[in-house]
Amino acid sequence: MKENKGFSLVELVIVIAIMAVIGSAIFYSYMLIVGQYPRECANNLSSSMDKAKNYALTRSASVDCYMELAKNNKGYYVKYYVPKNATAPGHDVNTGAFQPDDWELAEEVNIGKKMVHINCEFYNGSTKVKTVEINDTDSVKFVYNRITGALKGIGDAASDYGLNSIDGNYTDVYIKVEYSRKYEIHLYTATGKHVLSRVD
Repeated sequence: MKENKGFSLVELVIVIAIMAVIGSAIFYSYMLIVGQYPRECANNLSSSMDKAKNYALTRSASVDCYMELAKNNKGYYVKYYVPKNATAPGHDVNTGAFQPDDWELAEEVNIGKKMVHINCEFYNGSTKVKTVEINDTDSVKFVYNRITGALKGIGDAASDYGLNSIDGNYTDVYIKVEYSRKYEIHLYTATGKHVLSRVD
């Protein structure tokens, strides 16, 4: 019996219990870590939208400021564009074509990691008009009214600012931020107000 080497049933149960506790702790810690990615991204985007409205109310001149929500290989970011001067027309007076040289980049801010998923759903009343996924090629531009702070329009063309082609008929915009957890920003276009909430 003294030469018989091995584990007793009690020892085996204890080892399995310890491994289960450690495994549960690791899994819970992992979920906390990945769960913070969408939360941080949604919070950062919410703050960015407040800043965009502030830019519109304080920095717009003859041309509206705008914020672009985009993604690159490092993650999600926002860019704030302001008029270069008080008399910048923004668009060709004859054709209405966008004049990109009339704006300058005021600030660029990283808001989220690239594994997070963001899409924007545009509604007219209860009807969903379209969905735009933010990725390496598709971005969305938010234009706030420089007088009231309401959402003046949204552009989803990668190459233009959009005042001449912006769809101002949207009543609501829902921005979904997802990665293990889901958050939603509901933007009310009539006032420019937005509400951030967790949806799962």
